[in-house]
Amino acid sequence: MSLLKTVEDPEKLAAAFGLSYELQDEEVLTRTALDHALSIRNLFPELETILAKFEVVIRKRWDKKTEEARKGVLKQAWPDMPPLHRPDLSHLREGSENGACRRCFLYPHINVEDLIKGKTFLRLLNSRGRNEPAAFALLDLDALQIGLRSKQFPFAFIPKFMGFWKNVPSEYGLIYCKSGHELFVTRTILGGRHPAASDGMLVIEVQARILTFLRDCCRIILHDRLSEIDDDKMPVGPVPEALPAHDEPADSLVWEALQRPYRAPGDTVDLQKMLDQAKAALEEAQEHVWALREDPSYFATAVTDWKDHSVALFKDFLGRHHADVDLPQKGFLTVRLLAMLKEAYRAVFEWEMIITLLEEFVQTQPLS
Repeated sequence: MSLLKTVEDPEKLAAAFGLSYELQDEEVLTRTALDHALSIRNLFPELETILAKFEVVIRKRWDKKTEEARKGVLKQAWPDMPPLHRPDLSHLREGSENGACRRCFLYPHINVEDLIKGKTFLRLLNSRGRNEPAAFALLDLDALQIGLRSKQFPFAFIPKFMGFWKNVPSEYGLIYCKSGHELFVTRTILGGRHPAASDGMLVIEVQARILTFLRDCCRIILHDRLSEIDDDKMPVGPVPEALPAHDEPADSLVWEALQRPYRAPGDTVDLQKMLDQAKAALEEAQEHVWALREDPSYFATAVTDWKDHSVALFKDFLGRHHADVDLPQKGFLTVRLLAMLKEAYRAVFEWEMIITLLEEFVQTQPLS
């Protein structure tokens, strides 16, 4: 009963988990959500229209720009854009205070270092301008997880959900009432496509800002053709070809991970490339296992790394250590050693399974 009472009191619930809590008027929240939703509904068609007319031109002009010129465009459209990759992680390493540099945790993939490289900006522009915002709702929510888990956003307990309906722009980003049971059903049976209103508020704020940024970048790049942008009689331009991948390392899982936030969730998957990457990962996992078996110094270093970077060393919201830390003598080290060995062999087993499934799937695909 005491737990239920705590849940009913958002301030006590936030305090129990060491979170900051801001009491916000429901009417204000609803109005804020509506403002962001209206911005998205206006910005997306505008950006879509610009790309329909000028995407080929934008690509040519962007490709001709030096990195310094690209940086100038980005900074003009987003003056306080972080300069380096993953600003959220940088601030965590520096021990930033709760709520510090909120924008770094809201937009972890928007930074100068990544966007001036290769085709990254063009991929972001194409994906966001050619696909409905609803397609990115879960992707944007996933990008917020570090900020949410590190308590960078004030706690908001809103027993409602936000609708990210596809093909229904008029209802996108609206807050709906739900009972506790209905909210649970919405977030599980519907696969989380309609998140809690508190999370949804962050998502639409992110989407509105990114669309504004991309719209402004387009207008800066097309500074001499602004009248044509606003001309409804301007004909639609040619459909651009798919962005080439010549600037990407052929078998780099790291590059794939870096580019994923800038692509549309429904981008075509290169199964053969994925298979090659899986084989490379399997080879790396096998070499790791052999090194553990044959090289004592490698084994000792690996065990130490697992111990030093164990999640169990972090205190929970109530300031308590994991029970494994208090094991007698070398119990904690033994637990970490066993975990390391299981993880090493598990990686080999899982990559072998993934490769088998991918090979079977590739064989079922029609020849191009």
